[in-house]
Parts: sequence; C-alpha cells; structure tokens
Amino acid sequence: MGGLHVRISSREFLYLLVIKGMNDKGSGATIFGGVAKALGVSSASAYEEINHLIKKGFVEKRDGGIFITDEALER
Repeated sequence: MGGLHVRISSREFLYLLVIKGMNDKGSGATIFGGVAKALGVSSASAYEEINHLIKKGFVEKRDGGIFITDEALER
C-alpha cells in the first residue's frame, strides 16, 4: 500500500461525495446548478472549493463538467 496520504477536510469530503454522485449518474458535475444547490452554498463558495480540489488533484474539469479523478477514488 504505497502512495502519499493527504488529509481532507469534512467539507472537501462532502464536495467529493456530491461530485461523485453526479458522475455516477453519467454526467459531469456543474458548479452553479449542481454542487452549489446540492450543498446549499453560494455559487462563489462552490467555485472556490472546486478550484481548491482541482489544485489538490481530486477533481478535474473536462467535457463541460467536473469529474472526480482516479487519484481521489484511490484515497
């Protein structure tokens, strides 16, 4: 079991759960109508947190949506 273990906050975990749930339904998550609404936060807050998760390598923007990365799934 190798690899670097990075701690994530409970807020990050909630965002990842929401994004994963949307991905499991076959689509990329969206900031405005999807993640922000599901978590009851402003679009600005969702945008900021998603960019933070992108920098950590947990999610990526592609194909017009936000997707959880394989790296995040392995954690």
